[in-house]
Amino acid sequence: MGSLLIGKKSLSNPYAAGGNAYKIQPHCHSTSSDGERTPAEVMAAYKALGYDAVFLTDHVALNSDPEVAGIQWFQGCEYECKDEAEAVQAHINGWFCESVEGFGPPDPVGITTLLALMKLQPMLIGLNHPTAAGQTYNITMPDELDQMANDIGFIEVYNGGFVVQCDDKWSYCLDTKTGPVWGIASDDSHLADGSQDNKGWIVLYAPSLTAANVKAALQAGNFYATGGAAITSIVVSGHTVTITLPDAGSVYWVVTGNKIVQTTTGITSASYTVQPKDKWARAIIYRNSNGKYAWTQPFFVE
Repeated sequence: MGSLLIGKKSLSNPYAAGGNAYKIQPHCHSTSSDGERTPAEVMAAYKALGYDAVFLTDHVALNSDPEVAGIQWFQGCEYECKDEAEAVQAHINGWFCESVEGFGPPDPVGITTLLALMKLQPMLIGLNHPTAAGQTYNITMPDELDQMANDIGFIEVYNGGFVVQCDDKWSYCLDTKTGPVWGIASDDSHLADGSQDNKGWIVLYAPSLTAANVKAALQAGNFYATGGAAITSIVVSGHTVTITLPDAGSVYWVVTGNKIVQTTTGITSASYTVQPKDKWARAIIYRNSNGKYAWTQPFFVE
């Protein structure tokens, strides 16, 4: 991340490296677990929707590259915490993972053990659908979230399968965690009819679509999450962040404590001057034409 001075403090800019824009699906399922399409069918469907890359994230299962021309496959897995002896049950994505050995099922794996095992591999770790009402993997705040906040680098701010957002839990992690937590949007698609496809994704900036470049961009937060709203550019000058949109919408600036401190409506460009008292600031974008949202990554005051 690049950084710019705010008085004696600096403002980190996760978008400083720039790069080409790639449309990527970070969370979906195939017949390797509980999905209804083969890995090749999943990849072909996303290719038809204009995606550049897909992480296949089956439940406690790895896939081989289906080798569908014109779209990049990346290894992923949705690991599960299902120890009935512990209060926390969770689904946690691992991107660029290497093994599922020892993670169960059938053997139960508690949240502490799960995260410790995941951290032994060179994977990126993200909490999935922490707001899923009525499900055992709906994560309560602060008790359950506190048990994992310092071990995750990503959180699913929007899940198109559940059609839920979790801005409050993301903000809580940003307030309490040492280090960044980046926001992800995904489909979590399972169905053969494609009705869950193209509901949530990320737009990632990288020089090219290699595994090393994509991993580096994810680690740096050089992407935005979206459920259908688009962002044309994100520019940082001094301690002011300016967002440009392709068509009319609203921009909501969120800071420490999950507080919305500035709202601009009916515009194609909006700026916010980050204050030294803010630990971080990020933007939520609403697109008038389709009623969909997008989320920038946070800009940290350091």
